[in-house]
Amino acid sequence: MDLLDYKRLADIYYYVIKTEKINGKLIFDRFYSDKEVTITLSATVWNLKDWKNYKKFSASLKIPKEKIKDFTEKEIKKILLTKLYKQVIKKYL
Repeated sequence: MDLLDYKRLADIYYYVIKTEKINGKLIFDRFYSDKEVTITLSATVWNLKDWKNYKKFSASLKIPKEKIKDFTEKEIKKILLTKLYKQVIKKYL
């Protein structure tokens, strides 16, 4: 399944997944080590039928330092969003 399929499933079951943004751009946290870069994306998730019961989710991606140049921001965004949606779907469905 791809990102669009996960988004449709979340919509069908009334789940809202709100990623953290500033001025309409996603906030990625980056952690650097000697060998790799870890990039994370966080979101708040709730069901429209039970909006008071929300949870925080995050997805991460580890990329070796020498390969970080091979990834565009758009690719990283798609990978992390897919992981985030997949995590939510697995938890609740």
